Amino acid sequence: MQRSIVTVLIRLSLCLMFIFVTGCQVFAPPSTPTSTSTPIPPTNTPLPPSPTPIPPTITPTFTPPPTLPPPMPTDTEIPPLPSATASGEEAIYFYVLKLENKNLKVCGGETPIAINTGIARTHDAEIDVKVALQRLFSYKMEYFGELYNPVFRSNFSVNGVTRQDGGISVDIGGAYVKSDNKCDGARVRLQVITTCKQFPDTKTCKLYLNGGSFADLVVGK
Repeated sequence: MQRSIVTVLIRLSLCLMFIFVTGCQVFAPPSTPTSTSTPIPPTNTPLPPSPTPIPPTITPTFTPPPTLPPPMPTDTEIPPLPSATASGEEAIYFYVLKLENKNLKVCGGETPIAINTGIARTHDAEIDVKVALQRLFSYKMEYFGELYNPVFRSNFSVNGVTRQDGGISVDIGGAYVKSDNKCDGARVRLQVITTCKQFPDTKTCKLYLNGGSFADLVVGK
């Protein structure tokens, strides 16, 4: 009888122990699962560039250039010969040369030939001589057709024309440019003196170059 009680107590103790152990497992809080996945970083999407501001359109202001007065004519200009409006004894002429011998190295035999400027005479010798010489000095071509113009090399200008001793005196400025032809000095003087003497009041004509004798400086002593 006593053994039976002991046995029952043992079994009861075992049952209580079993219940206690299994109860702890039933009511234990569930374990937190460990995440093994690697987090994906957020993708950084680049922002579009800021638009470049368009500068305002600038309308340029046009300022017209100042109007310059026309240049004053000088003795060194090369004006074109006008159409002949005056002729005969009423016209002003300048002279170039017809060569009897086509060889320029042969001196002598030159004939002055009148070229009409188309300008009418004023019958004032001082004015007319100056106009005639200005036209001669301004023609910068060696030939006028087949006529020879040796004065073209030089840079002459007319400083003044005055009446003197029943004729005229011409003051010429500038520089005589000598050629390699020994005949050309005399030919230049022939052109200038013939151009001066075409007028009735200029039968005598004294020529000066920069204050010295034109003949001495151009032709030579």
